[in-house]
Amino acid sequence: MAPGTTRQMVFRKTNTRLGRHISVTPLNSPTQHLAYGRIILNEAQPAQSFSTGDRAIGLIALSG
Repeated sequence: MAPGTTRQMVFRKTNTRLGRHISVTPLNSPTQHLAYGRIILNEAQPAQSFSTGDRAIGLIALSG
């Protein structure tokens, strides 16, 4: 990152969309290797499938 350049550190409203959405990546934050996404499921969308490619994935279940 160039001196004097700032990147976003707070990502709001990551809970507003159903399904899987990536919010934080090295392209929009100061992280070099971390990407953060969120998967929101409900009765209308009870499951989500996706490929991890060459990434390691960690899942944290917040409820259910």
